[in-house]
Parts: sequence; C-alpha cells; structure tokens
Amino acid sequence: WRVQLTIAGDAAPEATPVLRINANSNLQQTRVDLPEPFRKPADVETRFNTDVEFATGLIRFQSRWDDKYRGRGQLREAADGYQLAGLDVAFAEDLRAKPIRGINLYGFIEELSVDEWAAVFESAGETGVDLLESVELESDRVMAFGHSLTEAKFEMKRVDRRFLGLVDASLVKGSFELPLRATIDDPVLLNLDYLLIDEIEQEPDHGRFQPADVPPLRLTSKIIRFHDMLFSDLSIATQPAPDELKVTRFELRRDALFLSGEAQWRYTPSDGHLSSMNLTIRGLGLGEAMAGLGFGNSISRGTIDFSGGFTWPASLLGFNLENMVGDARLRIEDGVLNNVEPGTGRFVGLFSLSALPRRLSLDFSDVIIGGMEFDEITGNYHIENGDLITTSTRMEGPAA
Repeated sequence: WRVQLTIAGDAAPEATPVLRINANSNLQQTRVDLPEPFRKPADVETRFNTDVEFATGLIRFQSRWDDKYRGRGQLREAADGYQLAGLDVAFAEDLRAKPIRGINLYGFIEELSVDEWAAVFESAGETGVDLLESVELESDRVMAFGHSLTEAKFEMKRVDRRFLGLVDASLVKGSFELPLRATIDDPVLLNLDYLLIDEIEQEPDHGRFQPADVPPLRLTSKIIRFHDMLFSDLSIATQPAPDELKVTRFELRRDALFLSGEAQWRYTPSDGHLSSMNLTIRGLGLGEAMAGLGFGNSISRGTIDFSGGFTWPASLLGFNLENMVGDARLRIEDGVLNNVEPGTGRFVGLFSLSALPRRLSLDFSDVIIGGMEFDEITGNYHIENGDLITTSTRMEGPAA
C-alpha cells in the first residue's frame, strides 16, 4: 500500500474536508472472496485506488478497481454512526456526472451471479433495497435462480415506492413492476413477451423453497416454452398465506386448447410439503395440439373436455407421476385414432343404423380415412403410485 494524508487547519470552513486520504495498492497476496466481478485470487495483482475525504458529519469516497470498475459514494453521520447515503458503481465505463442519491449500478459485466450476490447480502443481514435507485446493466452471462441467461440487458428505476424495469435476455423478455413491499393488493407484476424454460442447465432444488418465498404475483407471458413444448397466453396469480401459497389463477393456451386451474402448496416443519391442483383442459384440435407438443401422431381432430384433481407430498414444482394421487374425468368427441385399423368393422359401419344420418348426408369419411373414427371416448381415471387405473373407459363410433 501507498498512503498519502492531507490534514486541514482548524480554521477550515465546515464544507472543507479536514482530512483527505489517498491510498493505492496492487493487492499482491490479498485474496478477495466476493463474487464476480470482484473475486480475486491471492497470486493475481489488481490495481486498487481510493480517495476518502472526511468533513463535518460527512465522508465522501471515490475508488477504482483494476481500471475496469469505478465507484463513488458518501456516508452521513446519524444517531448510531455513519450510514450510507449514496453510491454509484460503474462497470467498464466512466462514472456519470450526476448527483449521488441512493444506489446506482450501471455498465457492462462479463459474468454475474445473482444467486451468489444474494447470498452475500443475506449473510450480512442487508438487502440494500431501501437505498436502491437504479440499475442499468448488460452482461454476457447471468446466473439467476439456478438458470443461465445469456446476452442479458436489465434496467430498473425507482419510482415512488416501486421499481419499474425491463429485462431482455435469452430466456426471458418483458417488463415488470416491483413494489418495495409486495402485498396482495399491490403484487409483483410481470408482463412478458416470452418465457423460455427449456434450456435449463440443471433442475433447481425445489425442496429448499417454501411457500413464504413466493411473493404475491401477477404474471402474464405471450409465449412460453417448456422443454420444447410451445404455449401461449400464460397467466398466473399467486396469493400467499401463513404456511401456504395459493395459485388462484393458472391459464395456458395451445392452439385451440385452453388449460386452466388453481393450486395450493402447504408446508409445516412437522408435516413437510403438500401440494394440490385442480386442472381443466377444453377445446378443439386435440390431436394436432398433441402432435405439436411432441406427443406423437396417434390421434387426429378431437374436442376434449378434461377435469381432474391431484395431490403430491412435495413442493408445487416437485411433482412427478410416481408421487401423484388423483382422479380425473375425460371426454373426447369427433376424432380419429390414427394407429387403429377397424378391419371388418369398417364394412359393418357402412350399414350401421347409427351411421344412417351420415350416409344420407353423403358422409363416408369414416370408411375411407386411415385409422378408426370415433364419435366419443369417455372415462373416469384414478392415478396413484405411477399407475393409471380405469374401469369405465368407453369408445363409440360408426364402425364399432
């Protein structure tokens, strides 16, 4: 370290610093354990320079890290000591000429881990949200909630008691509003153009989340992709309560199919996790929608009316077929089973009395198309321990 001190005389005006310190170092043999971009091994030299001015009731400082990152700020005297009053941090660019108010972050960071920085603030018992004023950052790669986002742009500005912002990255794009203290009457608002969650590098550990970790939320997305399955018009509303989270609205669309439901997630230390969901699927073009979602071409056309209720002893996103228990009702009308050939049933269907209205209208589609046409498939189903059980499934068609 090299340190230079300047001390003013007793007659200095109140606004003039009474003590100025300039210090610089190459930080040789100094290890910095902060997350990127400030992490530094002990054997790497990094230039660091800082100026600190002490005035009456005020401390001002300005620093430079490796000629890449610059910061300036001030602390004001309070009843219990000095408190941070303002901080500007510029990444890979010069500090902007503007008055310091609150915390402002801007510039370019090659790699940023939101998860690691959140852990640092959590361990220190601080969030800084009350002082945060604005964020304007770009990054080649951002790690957030266990997911990797590339070519990310993030803007956020404080307006009264909330933050208004924009995000544009590989997995998500849209706008948001974050209240300083989210409530049921003033929830977090996310209005997205797209949300892509099919490029997950690793599955998140859902077990470490609890219902209290999810704020009151209203989320919409024009497009959502989940593991190569493309949907539209996503809408989610959450409502937290003691020991539980309620999803009061869950809506999704695929072509002419409309999916809606509601869910509940409870957690107590004694009983653990318990989640439940009621789900309905209704609409036209079931076969085409299933083919588009990657479930094969086993059915064509079809109008579906599905409803079911399911529970599982895990977090809301920790469901799988092995731990689900539930019952469902299914009705599909006017479709074709593509992989079923009715054989002689096709000839019998030609003279069936039930098919007479079709013949009078010159409708012979069921005997000339490939597969087996049906008028209706209905059934009640029970799922438990990975098994799907039915004793009432029925199919009716002109050929059988």
